[in-house]
Amino acid sequence: MRSSHMERGYSFLTSKKYNMGFTSSGLLVRESQLLAERYLELNDWKVVRSEAVEKNLFRSRTPETAKRIAREVVLRLKELDLQELEKVVHGRDDEIRQLLWVAVCRRYQFIADFAREVLHEHFLQFKPEITEDDYQVFFNRKAAWHEELEQLSRISEAKIKQVLFRMMREAGLLDGENRIIPTLFSDDIRRLTANIPNQLELFATR
Repeated sequence: MRSSHMERGYSFLTSKKYNMGFTSSGLLVRESQLLAERYLELNDWKVVRSEAVEKNLFRSRTPETAKRIAREVVLRLKELDLQELEKVVHGRDDEIRQLLWVAVCRRYQFIADFAREVLHEHFLQFKPEITEDDYQVFFNRKAAWHEELEQLSRISEAKIKQVLFRMMREAGLLDGENRIIPTLFSDDIRRLTANIPNQLELFATR
């Protein structure tokens, strides 16, 4: 699973179309832990995903919701290697949330770019918070390179911003007032991310 990350790396500007499929959910911590644990037992993502829907592991109100969440969680968790998945199951709360943020960034280049170009850069420049204006400047800059952003409706654009800020708060990157929280890593997390280029730039750290 890891080789694709190493090959493509992360660029600040890319013509590759952004995948914006994250607008219907947050970090999905509990759901991710459930499915990561089942994968470590079953070693088959297809079976894990089917089980999540059939047994309604998320206690979703409708089968459609269960299918949507299971699909999203599996796609994100597939971005993590076996050691990272084990840490999602057995790690501390902060370690789990950091790895799920990494998984989201690997899955969605838009989020990775925002993490590096806004969150990380603000932290390095001693800017204490991320404002809606900061987000809009980033979005407009990316829209000049990505026509799929230009084509979004106002409602979709607002939803993207809402979910992104929600994820950052759930990952422990921002507080309730969108002030940046410096990231502290355990030795295990530093070891897991040591061989991935620019991985720590997804966080508020030096």
